[in-house]
Amino acid sequence: MLDLAAGMENLGASKCAMLEKCIPNSFTGDSMSVLAPSRFMKLQIEKMTPIIEKCLEQAALEPIAFKVEVNLTVKPVIETSSVISQTELQSINNQNPTSTPINSVTPQTIIPVVTQQTPTIEQRRALNPLIAEITENDSKLTFERFVEGEENMLALQAAKQVADGAKKYNPLFIYGRSGLGKTHLLKAIQNYIIQNKIDKLCIYRGSHDFISDYVTAMSDTSAEIKEAFRKNYRDIDILIIDDIQFLKGPGSVGFFFDLFNYLVDHGKQIVLAADKSPAELGLGNQDFDERIISRLDSGFACPIRTPDYDLKLALIMNFYKRAKEDAQREKLMGFEGTISEENLHLMADHAGTNIRVIESFCQSCLLEATKCERAGKKLERDDIIKLATQKFGASQRVVTIDQILKVVEDVYHVSHSDIVGQTRKKEIMLPRQVACYLAREMTDNTLAQIGKHIGGRVHPTIYYSIREAEKSIKESRVLYDKVMQIKDIILNG
Repeated sequence: MLDLAAGMENLGASKCAMLEKCIPNSFTGDSMSVLAPSRFMKLQIEKMTPIIEKCLEQAALEPIAFKVEVNLTVKPVIETSSVISQTELQSINNQNPTSTPINSVTPQTIIPVVTQQTPTIEQRRALNPLIAEITENDSKLTFERFVEGEENMLALQAAKQVADGAKKYNPLFIYGRSGLGKTHLLKAIQNYIIQNKIDKLCIYRGSHDFISDYVTAMSDTSAEIKEAFRKNYRDIDILIIDDIQFLKGPGSVGFFFDLFNYLVDHGKQIVLAADKSPAELGLGNQDFDERIISRLDSGFACPIRTPDYDLKLALIMNFYKRAKEDAQREKLMGFEGTISEENLHLMADHAGTNIRVIESFCQSCLLEATKCERAGKKLERDDIIKLATQKFGASQRVVTIDQILKVVEDVYHVSHSDIVGQTRKKEIMLPRQVACYLAREMTDNTLAQIGKHIGGRVHPTIYYSIREAEKSIKESRVLYDKVMQIKDIILNG
């Protein structure tokens, strides 16, 4: 077998790993074929054929054709419980006079009979009413159009591996506040499976749709309707549920619990998204008891954090470029303007943290740039700041220590008297340290002024609390995410 090492770095690590899982099948001198373990992997490797053939040519010093086939090692299960009588055998012989009579078969001989044919993926999709038509806007939510940054890198890579068929992230639980790209990733998984014609039944449902499905089915008097509803959900290979935090009611939650167990036990994939981590969902929520939380947290939970300046700049540059490309392709007017690189940086300076709003902000700036150019002018700094204020509110908001305390108390479910009191319980100490840290970072108050608001504490005590909070935030990604969440609530409500 030829050595493909030379030049394979062009394929990337994940694609090389796919190729390594294939079994050599044949080599005739001018062509090579391998066996892929699944049809999905076959489709992915076929996309790499030009690069692979180039590598083969470099190694063999002559053109080598490359072909990949599916390794069909699993034989269909044939039920052999049917029997045939002597009369039936004679009837078969009479109907097929040119064939050899089955003289050697005795009465009650068992012969293989396929009693049920497995439906194709096309038939399953056609028969399952949970399949929803993908809208034009949803079809654009792909991995290629997702802007990667340090804040979302972990979630993006996990989503890609789930779409590739990896089983180690089950369930995959993506969490972060609204507008950070969770839905984009969930839709990207679904679009990837559809676009690559993978033989998997993938269903995306918002939690409200999931509840509506359940209530509609259970309200019907027909037992057949109820059973069909259960069957439709159990037939899913990849179940995606968005905004799981809105799942309410003992009936729908109980159905989800049973469905979760069934799908996981049968090797099916579950992908969930929420605005909080699994552990945080259980705080003060009677619908999510310990057994539900343990299921949600049994796989791989990863956060999407609030974008920093670098990610906001990357988002703005990508949204600007795509808005112009989409407008040109769809023949939309009003997006012909040009925004300078300097103004793109200015937009990042004044943008908020909600990615959906950032995209809308980019479109508004591009429309304004087009309007200015048609009038013989240029898009000015004041124009951008005005649009940013309309989208995100005033760029400078005065934050008070009392506001910080109120949000910290709400997020941690602790009382004001505990925060400002003298108790040194761990469940109170951490929120108090976070409040001190945020008061120092988000206000112009001195340590003495902060201490006055937080129980009349002295300067060294507040300094120690801030240092402890900084240390904990650096060591814990979960705490970092929670502090970012609190800051966002304080700034954006």
